[in-house]
Amino acid sequence: MKYNMMSIRLIFYCLALSAWSQAATAQGTMREAFKQAPQALLPCLTENDRLDLMDFQDSGMKAEVKNQLGGKSELLSLTDRFLSLRLSQALSVKMLLLDLPQPVDSVSQVICLVRTYGVDCLESTVQFYSLKWRQLPTADYMDAPLQGTFVADLDELESVLTLQPGCDIASKAVEEQQDEEKWLLKYKWNQKFVKLN
Repeated sequence: MKYNMMSIRLIFYCLALSAWSQAATAQGTMREAFKQAPQALLPCLTENDRLDLMDFQDSGMKAEVKNQLGGKSELLSLTDRFLSLRLSQALSVKMLLLDLPQPVDSVSQVICLVRTYGVDCLESTVQFYSLKWRQLPTADYMDAPLQGTFVADLDELESVLTLQPGCDIASKAVEEQQDEEKWLLKYKWNQKFVKLN
């Protein structure tokens, strides 16, 4: 009888350890992150709007809904690790799941979120979040600080963040005098965004 109780305890211990290790290394998907995004990050989309966008895309339809501001929002792309969303004529959002060597909030990934504002004159912000949508310090995930006005883009396949001058007066003068390619900054993900050029 004593032998059987010890065997049961050992089996229970092994199962618990296995479940804990799987949870600690769990990988999220962009679909789940998008579903769970706080209303404050995407204020013109309700949770039902987000679910509708994903359903429309899954059905092969144009993934577009009427948003809370009376305009239209469109899900342009959704993969396991990337999302591109046009919330309005003047706001787009891109998100990319990035792998980490150490878990943050028990998941070995973070979300890089790029918001781009404007119609003719664009400006972006870059922020990082855990999969539980806790904002993380940008400096922890960039090897150089983000300065000035810029327009950012995310490349899912290469895990690259590209920055180019935004629409402030100084960058307009620079554009007129220099080739734009010289002003592109590219950062490749390698446990943090590392400047390539």
